[in-house]
Amino acid sequence: MAALSTAFLSGALAERDADAFLHAGHTAEPALRYCAGPLPDGEAAFVYADGQATLCVSPALDAAERSTVRTEDSAAAVRVNDAPVGEQAVAVLDECGVAGPVLTPRNVPHDAALYAENAGYDVASTDAVARARETKDAAERERTAAAQAAAVAGVERARELLRTATVADGRLWRDGSDEPVTTRTLREAIDAAVRSNGACPGVESRVVLGPEADDPGDRIEPGETVVVRVAPREPGGYYGALARTFVVEGEGGWERRAQLAVERALDSALRELEAGVPASTIREEVMVECGAYGFADDALPETAGHGVGLAPRERPDLRSDDPLPAGTVLAISPAVTDPDGGEVALTDLVAVTEDGYESLATTERSLRP
Repeated sequence: MAALSTAFLSGALAERDADAFLHAGHTAEPALRYCAGPLPDGEAAFVYADGQATLCVSPALDAAERSTVRTEDSAAAVRVNDAPVGEQAVAVLDECGVAGPVLTPRNVPHDAALYAENAGYDVASTDAVARARETKDAAERERTAAAQAAAVAGVERARELLRTATVADGRLWRDGSDEPVTTRTLREAIDAAVRSNGACPGVESRVVLGPEADDPGDRIEPGETVVVRVAPREPGGYYGALARTFVVEGEGGWERRAQLAVERALDSALRELEAGVPASTIREEVMVECGAYGFADDALPETAGHGVGLAPRERPDLRSDDPLPAGTVLAISPAVTDPDGGEVALTDLVAVTEDGYESLATTERSLRP
């Protein structure tokens, strides 16, 4: 976790004429994790008031080695108490003499907000943390690149398994054995490769066959489109995002045209990418290029991409006209679908720079494994 600058919190408080910021909940929740840094599973609260950050945890969280939470501006005090973390947070507000509004993220747990409201504080929501998370510093990009390297390992393992599979009697068999290739065996191989590269398989990782997601045990057949999406999480909590489409012994039908469309769409989006470009421009490039290959709007993705960080999907939304700041990490995800043929998709992960982009790890795009 990168050192947290509290400047964005000071700015949010000044902008809203508020006196404090409060967040509470499970330590895995991205906004709280961003504020507090990595912690064991449990409940915690983070308070910023009077220029001081305070982390409230229970003894069960075992914060013995967390005497302080490091920020760029100061060291945040850590309080360990048996009381509910929301109650502890209110005690911090009281001690700081907070009189004005208290800002919280929109997703703060209801009971935490109630503790503050019942204590007489005026609670108002803010998206300050979500906005701050949109721009990743060098340390965060390094963590994301580590997650993406694990994603590459997962995709390459899937490619190898499909490449070495044997076609016999019109069916696909694993490496010349009598074991059929299924979505389950492919996913297990991907997950093993991700783990061996120091990451955890993400909840959004999946293998999709044909025109829709199939049962995990379904067989993969020759000529069938196989979309492999891998979104692993590295130990610091940052995600990767990579997708490739494979066809074993394909006949070069609609899927070849679809592959050309998504490749051109990805390249076109990357050419437009640089700091200050409206997010919607990237989506428009994807839609225009895919449309140029004859695919109607209902065959195209809704967003064509999204931000990636401490959540597998976060700001920015590519439907927004907001300019992309340098440091934004984007998954650009062109895809087309066919009612009978299935789906062809690509996803690459890049960081926006002042004059272009930096690829965070990628692999070849070929349909053929």
